[in-house]
Amino acid sequence: MPEHFHLLPTEPDVGDPSVVMKVIKERFTKLLHHGGIRTGPIWQKRFYDFNVCSTEKRIEKLPYIHRNPVKRGLVTAPEEPGD
Repeated sequence: MPEHFHLLPTEPDVGDPSVVMKVIKERFTKLLHHGGIRTGPIWQKRFYDFNVCSTEKRIEKLPYIHRNPVKRGLVTAPEEPGD
C-alpha cells in the first residue's frame, strides 16, 4: 500500500506495542531519508489500532489484509509482488 500498511502481530507478554510501532516508523523513515527517496515528515502522528481479541476476528482480518492491495488495484492477486 503506498500510504499505509497492516500488521497483525500477537500481543507481547511484556512490552508496549506503541514502542514497536515507533521503532518500525523510525527505521523506515531513516531508510527513505538516507536513500534520498523522501525528505520531511512521512507518518501521521498517531497510528490506528484495532485489537483482535479472538481467533474468529483474526481469521476475519487476515484475508482482509491480503485482499486490500487487490481491492485497491495495486496487484491482481494477493500473492503477486507489488512495485
